[in-house]
Amino acid sequence: MTTVGGAEAGLDLLLAEDLAVDRRFARWFVRDAIRWRAGPDVPAEEPTEVIVCLNKVDEGPSLPPEAYGETDVDVTMAWGTDRRLAILIEDKVWAPFQPTQPERYVTRAEVRNGVAVLVAPASYIAGHPVQSSLFHGCVAIEDIIGWLRSDDGTVDETSVRRRRWRADLLELLIAPRGRRLVVDDQPTVEFTQFCTDWFARYAPLVVASPASLHSAGQSWLWFESPRGLAYKASGWARKDHAAVDLYVSEHGFTGTAADLGALLAETGTPKGFVSDTDTAKPPNLVLRYRCAKVLPSEGAPGAGSSREAEVIDALEASSRAATWLQAAEPRLSGWAE
Repeated sequence: MTTVGGAEAGLDLLLAEDLAVDRRFARWFVRDAIRWRAGPDVPAEEPTEVIVCLNKVDEGPSLPPEAYGETDVDVTMAWGTDRRLAILIEDKVWAPFQPTQPERYVTRAEVRNGVAVLVAPASYIAGHPVQSSLFHGCVAIEDIIGWLRSDDGTVDETSVRRRRWRADLLELLIAPRGRRLVVDDQPTVEFTQFCTDWFARYAPLVVASPASLHSAGQSWLWFESPRGLAYKASGWARKDHAAVDLYVSEHGFTGTAADLGALLAETGTPKGFVSDTDTAKPPNLVLRYRCAKVLPSEGAPGAGSSREAEVIDALEASSRAATWLQAAEPRLSGWAE
């Protein structure tokens, strides 16, 4: 059985491996599999080099902040020494698009003179026409399965079995009867949607993680951008407050609490935040904003309610942390210099 998140992680791994090790597949993928909206001029021969990175986080001075985010499969193909192409692949099986996710992919790709490509079941591409059309191109997973099952003249029995096994696995990943659904808790989803909509309108630097805060029992909202940021809405059982925590180690800081204090004396802190530790053993250093406890399972806050004010207070703190991080991250990663 495969969970929703597991299906897309499995697709990431399968696609990354085939692109990295099989030059025939890489050539077919970039020349024949992609249904281009705006395609590059791709050489006819197989690439001489393919570099693949999984779950690459892109952020920094070369990108506008609204384009920050994670790329599922980041591919650079080279043909000799004078032709290179960056291909940023977003894999989807069941998960919905996050706010501005296609636009962020396209911007990150174009900064590198590359392309953004969506890989998903044909039904997913057809069911999300607006978002799919924003990518430079799309690939239907069914086409990849067809390529793996095709007769390519290979006589090595191990290679043939391997291709068949991968085709079978991809069919399992995208088949509705082959998945175990993570059941959404509707009030929790509505709470998360309230937060997501607020960020999209007032703080586009902050983007919620697609795997976070949607099912019963979840109560902390993690973020895709900036990484290491969490709105711990329900707080902790023995504490009377909740918090917004920014994990500084996620941005290259490896020093002690004293080191962090010295650094913060130079950079300042986001308004209302203090240096603290989480409850892990050993504890992690965080910048923490204390806020009121709220239960996501109670749904979106009512307009004008005190609960809405409490949630927005935490969302504003998250925004301040993201804005501060833009300037402070080089110092965090180079604290020992």
